[in-house]
Amino acid sequence: MEKSRQIHLSVFDEISPLAITLGRDDERNDMEKGGYLYINTTKKNTALYVGVTSDLHVRDWKHKTGYHNNSFTKKYNIDKLVYYEYYEDIEPAIIREKQIKRWRREKKIDLIKSVNPEFKDLSLFGDDHPAEKEQQ
Repeated sequence: MEKSRQIHLSVFDEISPLAITLGRDDERNDMEKGGYLYINTTKKNTALYVGVTSDLHVRDWKHKTGYHNNSFTKKYNIDKLVYYEYYEDIEPAIIREKQIKRWRREKKIDLIKSVNPEFKDLSLFGDDHPAEKEQQ
């Protein structure tokens, strides 16, 4: 059923900030690329945002920098990445996003806690990330 579903919590631990590019690195269209289902929250874990993207690094950067001026996530400072799932194709990620968006808050929190019980920021751009500490 969800054959391509893989959960990765430490994918950022192996990538240096210099390896990240904001451009497209291949010519496949977005529907042919892999996809990520992700959940962001605030510093105090008060609000949740469920999203999907083909490029988690860029999307995370956009949340962290408030790239979209009038967005829900910028308005409520929802920029802490606490959960994500990788899919080889983006279509199952979109289906999963719709499924999780229908869930009650408690169920979403249980999902996050199943792999990230302390709600640590999994972002490459977070203050606690080893790559950030190396640059300081």
